[in-house]
Amino acid sequence: MPRPLNIERERAAATPRSRLEDPTRFGIDATAQWRAIDDLPIEESAAVIRAYWQHLAACAVREHFGQRSLAGVAMALHEVMKAYSLSGETVRGSEHLQRLLSGALVAPVDQIIFWTLATRDVSVLPSPESFAELFPPGALRKRQA
Repeated sequence: MPRPLNIERERAAATPRSRLEDPTRFGIDATAQWRAIDDLPIEESAAVIRAYWQHLAACAVREHFGQRSLAGVAMALHEVMKAYSLSGETVRGSEHLQRLLSGALVAPVDQIIFWTLATRDVSVLPSPESFAELFPPGALRKRQA
């Protein structure tokens, strides 16, 4: 018999990258496959959208710095952010940035905006053109059938 779903436990354990079919693709492959979100509560759907946008931003940052290793991208981004004299709260270190870029931690929206400013690359900040583009491709499987 399957274990009953504990939404609170699942929410606490969920990281942005855990919402991908292959979590190792977070921040690397903008076309990575996402888990279906049909029938999820609105809060969970919102968390998936947030994770998707963080993923797209991380992919754009990585592309901006020439597809280096994740550690190399995090170090380069950290140096640029330090050069802008952003506060210590914003610039915690390249290890912290690495966890944000890999989806191990949720990146607050202001962090993604700092990435945009630091790279001077607007493609880091996702800009959907329609409601459907809020969601990862394929995440709304029932509604697309």
